[in-house]
Amino acid sequence: VDIASLTTALTAFETKSYPSIPELAGDLGALPTIGDFTTTETINGAAAFNIAGTGQAGNSIKVEFTSGITLAGSNTTTVGTDGNWTVAVAVADIAAMGQGAEAVYVIETDASSGVVSWAIRPFLVDTNAPSAPVINAISNDSGTVGDKITSDTTLTISGAGEVGTSVRVSLDGTAVGAAVTVDGNGNWSYTHGSTLAAGNHTFTAIATDGSALVSSASSNYVVTVDLTVPIISSITADVGGTLSGVEDDQSMAVTMVTSGVEDQQQAVLALNSVTYVATVYGNTAVFTVPASGLQALTTGQSYALTGNVSDAAGNSASAHSSTSIAVDSSAPTGVSIAKVDGSTANPGVSTVVTDDNTPAVEISAETGSIVRVFVNGGLFSTGTASSGKYTVDLATLNDGIFHITADATDAAGNVSALATAQTIKIETDVTAPTLAVSQIVD
Repeated sequence: VDIASLTTALTAFETKSYPSIPELAGDLGALPTIGDFTTTETINGAAAFNIAGTGQAGNSIKVEFTSGITLAGSNTTTVGTDGNWTVAVAVADIAAMGQGAEAVYVIETDASSGVVSWAIRPFLVDTNAPSAPVINAISNDSGTVGDKITSDTTLTISGAGEVGTSVRVSLDGTAVGAAVTVDGNGNWSYTHGSTLAAGNHTFTAIATDGSALVSSASSNYVVTVDLTVPIISSITADVGGTLSGVEDDQSMAVTMVTSGVEDQQQAVLALNSVTYVATVYGNTAVFTVPASGLQALTTGQSYALTGNVSDAAGNSASAHSSTSIAVDSSAPTGVSIAKVDGSTANPGVSTVVTDDNTPAVEISAETGSIVRVFVNGGLFSTGTASSGKYTVDLATLNDGIFHITADATDAAGNVSALATAQTIKIETDVTAPTLAVSQIVD
């Protein structure tokens, strides 16, 4: 009961000029009484009601109200032979009283003696239904908070409403659980203990105040329960299975292919205890590993590319770690010009002289590497080293001086340094010079 409002009603009566309880009240035998017409001291205006009480049989009863209204029926009646009296209050009368504090004042008059006595009863008129409550959150809203997509099947629904009102939640059109009370801060929460099935579910709420007035329903709050676990189908690096010393000078792209993951979800990739993040679009996430991250890897070692991702509901895929890269950043060594025309070469020291203008050049290099042979700085031949060597016949060369060098590229793409150049001199004209005697001098 709102004591302050009731006090206001009483104060309003004190300003009226009603007779005080007479000292001769005993002449009536008893003061009039007013029975209970509301259990909460509040009238909600939803239905008509009667004000009833007791008095001396045959005496007249008049009821007045703080609001000064005249009842649609009558403000007066007579106490019956059984000592009871009743006055009807219509719904229209309640509306006329207006919202707020009200009081009924009962005056009993003895027709023969004129002795007057009275009684008063304050009450509240509440014809305004509470505002519709608001649903503003669920817990646990797994995954992205606020998107109303969750993997939790036993939710707590929370919201706001008028302080003191009772809130009842409905699920998919059916009231569920017990009503909860809005606290002094205007907040309420309801825990739905039953397990929700996967799919969409609509929650609404209504509020009931102390006058039993019921609000309109809240806006629909649609929750999606998603129990499907996403899948990572593959993780691939653009360098293939091996990282070379050339490739680690630039960033590496790693592509993760998924299913069941919404756009803009964040995927993670772990490499060498460093975590990289990429955004999923079209069930694909592309990570960028910078050159600094690649150069921190140790040559000769193999590293797993471990990825994971969750969907919007918070369902986490099984980690994918079956993809790895081997690091081979060491360039081939031992590339040299070994022989020219079958003779041991001596690059950088001596010149090989030959009359063969298509000399065979043998290059020592790592088996399986790709050898490039250069003549006077121009690429002449490319081939694969077998059993530690690569041999090529030079094209027909004119007489002159030629510089031969080579390099090798291994399977990882690492390129060796250029071999020390071997100088070759071609002399195909070996005719002995003719000595002619043109004059003999005695």
